[in-house]
Amino acid sequence: MSKRARRMALMGFVTGALSDVVKSRAQARLEEAEARKEERLAAIRAEERSQDFAQRRELTQYELGERQKMAETELSGRRELTQMELSAREKISAADNAARAAEGAADRKSRERVASISSGPSRDPGAKLETYVDDNGKPYSFNTNDPASVRQFMELSGRVNLRPDYASRGPKPYGANPAVPTMAPQDPAAGPARISSPTELASLPSGTRFIAPDGSLRVKP
Repeated sequence: MSKRARRMALMGFVTGALSDVVKSRAQARLEEAEARKEERLAAIRAEERSQDFAQRRELTQYELGERQKMAETELSGRRELTQMELSAREKISAADNAARAAEGAADRKSRERVASISSGPSRDPGAKLETYVDDNGKPYSFNTNDPASVRQFMELSGRVNLRPDYASRGPKPYGANPAVPTMAPQDPAAGPARISSPTELASLPSGTRFIAPDGSLRVKP
């Protein structure tokens, strides 16, 4: 082989080697670029995951805070409602106790009035006493000449049924009983009768409407 041919062969070998080196370096640069790209994508994904986690955690904390506020508001409302109910029950209980006390006082006062009425005959020599008994046989004495005693009789007649005590009024004369008044029968068309004395009231049958001395319309029990 001539010298020129050897030189041409050497140059072809060198050129091929250089071409391989260039190709190898280009391939290396491409691989490095691809690797850097993957690293950047991985970093971006990691950042996105971190941000997503932070957002979720913030949202969870917000939801927990809102739920806690709602629970506190509901608890406060229930506590206030319970206090209102307790206050209302205390007021109702106090009103009931006051009503019972008033009823008890009124009952005691009524019993004291009845006891004072039936305590015994008056010592006034001018008194005109009449004795009545209730359904239990308890006697009550009234002075028909005393307007206050007549009013007491009217008040008591609105609560108990009184009838004359014939045994305490002496013997019966022949043909009549002085304890029984001689009132004419009541005419329904004429309206209620006006009563001016315990004797007249005692003569009325139970359920009869009458006008008391104070002008009030009443019904005999």
